[in-house]
Amino acid sequence: GNIMMPPGDSAYDLYRSALAIDGNNSAALNGLQGLAGVVEQQFRQALGAGKLAQADDMLANLAELAPGDPAQGALNNQLASAWLDRAEQQLGSGDRIGASQSLARARKLAPNHPRLLDLSARLQGGQ
Repeated sequence: GNIMMPPGDSAYDLYRSALAIDGNNSAALNGLQGLAGVVEQQFRQALGAGKLAQADDMLANLAELAPGDPAQGALNNQLASAWLDRAEQQLGSGDRIGASQSLARARKLAPNHPRLLDLSARLQGGQ
């Protein structure tokens, strides 16, 4: 479960240490290459369970493990949509502070998401 943290004792660091000793170690090579898939699976599990902050952490790990991976854009949008769903629920229950925080999380992930403007306007308008 410790993919990127703690430094020096994470799966990522331990695989890299093994490869520094033996650059042809197939178990370490396979393990390092498989980390992105593990992280994506953990992201999907967290997202499905409504653990959005944990999903956010997994997305950050994935960005470190597989920079530039084209799948990350879709994952960003999925998580942004989940944050927007939460903001809408919070707004509906009168939790304007929570809704504002959820909107900020969504904006960080997908600043051009089509639902952002509507929810932001509703939050500003007091609806």
